[in-house]
Amino acid sequence: MKPLLPSYLEDLVLITIPIVWLYGVIGLILLWSNSDQIAVADYIQVFILVTLTATVIVALYTQRENNRHLASKEYLERSVELAEKAFIILCKEDGKPTDNRVAWVSAARLLQRSLSLSALISLDAHQSIYEAERDFQRHKFIKLLSLDQSGHIFTFYTGKNIHDYLNYMKSEIPSGCGHEMIPTKILSTVCRFASFPDGYEDPLEITENLTQEELEKFFISGNKGLGKYFLFRKYFTVIDDQLKTNLSDGGEYRDVDASEANMLLNAKMNEDFDIKILN
Repeated sequence: MKPLLPSYLEDLVLITIPIVWLYGVIGLILLWSNSDQIAVADYIQVFILVTLTATVIVALYTQRENNRHLASKEYLERSVELAEKAFIILCKEDGKPTDNRVAWVSAARLLQRSLSLSALISLDAHQSIYEAERDFQRHKFIKLLSLDQSGHIFTFYTGKNIHDYLNYMKSEIPSGCGHEMIPTKILSTVCRFASFPDGYEDPLEITENLTQEELEKFFISGNKGLGKYFLFRKYFTVIDDQLKTNLSDGGEYRDVDASEANMLLNAKMNEDFDIKILN
């Protein structure tokens, strides 16, 4: 259920209401007392002052929170924008990373400023949006720099990007490298931005596999390939590039070739489409 008020207004209401209530109780006590020194008009004036004071407090508090919201939003947008600019600097027109030292230094500066601005994001909602954007940026940088694979050859980072394999084998350290080499601190900044930090909270940890009912809906609608894949993951695995199945006596895994695997999988599909949640 969506809250009636933003969290900061709820806090303000919780503070303001007791103050007004307290002044009202004090005024009523004085009004009902036997003292002739307190007139009704005096009480009304006190009540008006209290109301005006509360109004001013609400206005100032609201203005402060609005400014805080705008500042947090600005930090979010600029942080994402700088990361995008860093990627553009590193990525050549052909989609491959540049080995230009100046480009790497500029990109590293932008990424570091992006991180500095992200630390100033004050609202939880903006921080959640930033984390999602950061996941997207990580994916782009990882793919660009091939950090999920073997990476680039040694000479790429020296500023002498030798693509000729024979020349690379003849001399791992190319002649003429020096001022063109990418500093290790620069490489560290970019690679660290693309990496997942310790303690990273993966949003996938709270997700679950499709249930049997959900898979049956896909199966009935014609998506039999999805159901077949779930069955495959349930009864087959790959260990050291060898396909194995647990469709045997005792449920122990045994080697199986592709032909037999297809036969067993189709037999399971034809039985009763009994698919359960997989671990």
